[in-house]
Amino acid sequence: MNLTVQKALAVAVSLVASGNAGAENPSRIYAYDMSGSSSTSRALMASLTGIVAKSSPEVHMAFRGSAPSGGAAFWLDRYIEDNPGATVEWQSNPLWFINRYKGQLSGYVLYDASTINQATSVSGALGVLMVDQSQLAGPIGAALTQAGLNLVEDVRGKSSDWVYDTYSQHFNRDLIYRQQPNKEFQLRSHAVLNAGFVFDETGATRDRFLAGQNDHSLVLGWGHQNDEGEFFASASANNLMTVPADHLQSAASTSRWEAAIPPRPAKADPQTPTNPNAHYVAFVMSDGDNAQWLTNDFATGDRWFGSPHRGDFPMTFDLTPALADVNPTALKHLYDEAAGDEAATSFVTAGGYGINYPSGLSDVAGFVEATVASMQRVDHNIISVLDVAYDRAALNALADRPEIDGVMFKTNSGGYADNNGDLYFRGDTPVMSVRHTLWDGITTPNSLLNSLNNAPRQATTNGASYSIVNVHPWSSSAAGGGLGDPMSNVDYIVKNLDPGVQVVTLDELFLHLRKNRATLVGQGVSDNLIGNPDFELLDPADPSRPSAWSYATGAGVTELLSSMDSDGVGSRAAAINAASADWRSNSVEVEPAADFLFTFDFKFVGVVDGDGFRADARFFTAAGGEAAAFAGESVAFLDAADYADGEWHTYVINTQSPPNAGFADVRFSTYFGPFGGGQVIIDNVNLRPLVGVSGDYNGDGVVDAADYTVWRDALGRKVSPGASADGDRNGRVEQEDYEVWRAAYGSRSTDAASVPEPNALTLATIQIVYNALRCLRAR
Repeated sequence: MNLTVQKALAVAVSLVASGNAGAENPSRIYAYDMSGSSSTSRALMASLTGIVAKSSPEVHMAFRGSAPSGGAAFWLDRYIEDNPGATVEWQSNPLWFINRYKGQLSGYVLYDASTINQATSVSGALGVLMVDQSQLAGPIGAALTQAGLNLVEDVRGKSSDWVYDTYSQHFNRDLIYRQQPNKEFQLRSHAVLNAGFVFDETGATRDRFLAGQNDHSLVLGWGHQNDEGEFFASASANNLMTVPADHLQSAASTSRWEAAIPPRPAKADPQTPTNPNAHYVAFVMSDGDNAQWLTNDFATGDRWFGSPHRGDFPMTFDLTPALADVNPTALKHLYDEAAGDEAATSFVTAGGYGINYPSGLSDVAGFVEATVASMQRVDHNIISVLDVAYDRAALNALADRPEIDGVMFKTNSGGYADNNGDLYFRGDTPVMSVRHTLWDGITTPNSLLNSLNNAPRQATTNGASYSIVNVHPWSSSAAGGGLGDPMSNVDYIVKNLDPGVQVVTLDELFLHLRKNRATLVGQGVSDNLIGNPDFELLDPADPSRPSAWSYATGAGVTELLSSMDSDGVGSRAAAINAASADWRSNSVEVEPAADFLFTFDFKFVGVVDGDGFRADARFFTAAGGEAAAFAGESVAFLDAADYADGEWHTYVINTQSPPNAGFADVRFSTYFGPFGGGQVIIDNVNLRPLVGVSGDYNGDGVVDAADYTVWRDALGRKVSPGASADGDRNGRVEQEDYEVWRAAYGSRSTDAASVPEPNALTLATIQIVYNALRCLRAR
């Protein structure tokens, strides 16, 4: 390493040390007016701003008098308001700043248009100015010479790999940046301030850089070629979290302006009573993981938080806790403004400390720890999770934390609403999916209004009496009652809702769910452990396949069928088309030595008698379905000879997890029996924990003929979920409840009196009566 570089490193280390000491807010801000400036001047000033901010955040970059008010100039005004006596001095010439701060600069790094990321990385590591090669022959070059600032590094022709290898030990392992080279100043001051490595590569090169970061730290920027999925998925694969920030302006200064964050506004009052005759709906605007939007025109734009309709109805915005790091002044402003609203305006965490796909993490526990800590910093108690798979283990890890009062789930498809409002409880904590979305091309205000006005209104007994509506911030259609922007559309819907539909914040909606946990069981509440049980959620990486399932990959041996559904609630099912093929669900957590109900719908199409498929509920000591962790299984071979071809059938069986089990999955395969051709179609897969003795409809601890009588007398009735002979807990006594009873016949609780085992004649007699009843009911 040459002497110039060594000196630059010494200065850089000194600046970082002084910056970490925590300076008071500066009384005077020197603002660089970017209006009319060149792209190379803005890049140079971004590096200078970041270097100076290491010791004092007194240099700021903004477009002076920008209209509409927003962005960096808006936050400068808020800073002045929050810091009485502070003043601003505007300058438009970089030479003024070079002369004033030459003592804090270690020299300069030379770059060209293709190596601006490399220059940004070196600038942060060494505390040197970024100078484009075109600037050397003009006033900038002269100013550098006059200030005694020498060339420290020339990255022209150097790769990102070279920079990473040369200066790796000097880069921040908690912050890394992905930025496109055509963005000359955005995000760069923050990267320089934090000595963060900056790159735009993808594939193996990207993964090498990300793998070098500390787990559960942040990636700021955006995906390669604006690919959101690539951005989120690559970070998740490396146990990292992302903050969309490639348009972030002057964040070196805003991130170090200290601000006293007030308590989160509009907290739900625990004493709020639940209206038993209401349908509760919460409108939640998405995309608050996007820090650049939050710090640009989100606060002032009349389509979003700055809408004149804000405060006219309860509204929730999801928001990244990382805003407290990149612009605490902005977070304070949002909380202050919302606190004055007549109707509640509230905030929930968007994704985590940063956003990722929890299903793609290898260390979910570490993600939860980092996320909960960040939520506490911004006083959040609800989290909104976006994922490509319905990973209940990851959602449960969040719900298990006492600091979290509710988990909202968004599918990465269907406007975040492809999980159709699925609701379950993890202990007393509700985990609920988006039920509806206000998204151009998927719904209109009128179609959503119709759905809400016709929704159930039994808030103390029916989970379907609760709706989360995702509000897409970029939808602007005027179709179907639309008024051209999302907040106006929500206002239109709210004004036309029936009186029985109550609009609340997401915090309050989850409060009502928690208060009514004991009675919200069965109808509208899922206790199914299998994610994506009806194959409706698609894998974003391959939309021809469902998420949360593994499958045999040979050509044509398995497929996802469209326009095929066993119960009409959805439009997809899974098929096995050949021998030696299978479908396997993702692993789920289970309790050891616990009872479960394993059910699914199936159909044979053109499968000859004697051929069939095997259905397994498998249990393991560890997640992932590895053979080494195998603990036991419930196995059944279904022979086509026993079932009418081309018709849907339901399989039901009780099973128990082994004493050493902690995880389970379900598997459907043609590996273990003859299968010469045709097709097996699978849908509505359930693995449900059982409470008490399944099929014991008279409550005497024994499943016997007396329970059949209870089922027979109640057949066709609507009941409270789990009451009477409602064995599958869906609020109706029907054929499937007979199957539950039949599968459990002879079971007993441990303290029940001994009863004779059922004999074939008993079951045969009951089966004849059952078939006769079915015929009568069908007339």
